[in-house]
Amino acid sequence: MSRINQGLDKFLLPLVSLGPLTAIQHKEQIPPWAERHSTLLWIILVLAVSMMLMLIFRNLKKLPSSPKQP
Repeated sequence: MSRINQGLDKFLLPLVSLGPLTAIQHKEQIPPWAERHSTLLWIILVLAVSMMLMLIFRNLKKLPSSPKQP
């Protein structure tokens, strides 16, 4: 253990003491990006779902219809 702490005095560690009790100022928390821009996310989600549905229905129309068997 003495070999590990050999050069510790070279770092000039700051002196710490108890001072007067002061309240830590609370920083205003910024909500995450997704919560601040929820409308934009909903618009993108609706556009993505509608484009996927459009592609699905367009490709379903291109499929050959199977003949009806009696």
